[in-house]
Amino acid sequence: MHLLIGEDDPIVADVLGMALKKAGYFKITANTIEIALSELKYSRVGAKQACQQPGNHGKNSSDAF
Repeated sequence: MHLLIGEDDPIVADVLGMALKKAGYFKITANTIEIALSELKYSRVGAKQACQQPGNHGKNSSDAF
């Protein structure tokens, strides 16, 4: 299963990615809300979690669902 990590901190994204890989998942990483929304639209992401993040200029990832 492919899981999307939407995280602007590369260290946090790497740690999450390593944990997901050990658990047998494939990760897709996005460091901006725009990239995350694009990945949700065009990639085979198997799990989605909507959240509002500071600095995303009013965009909410749940809008893409």
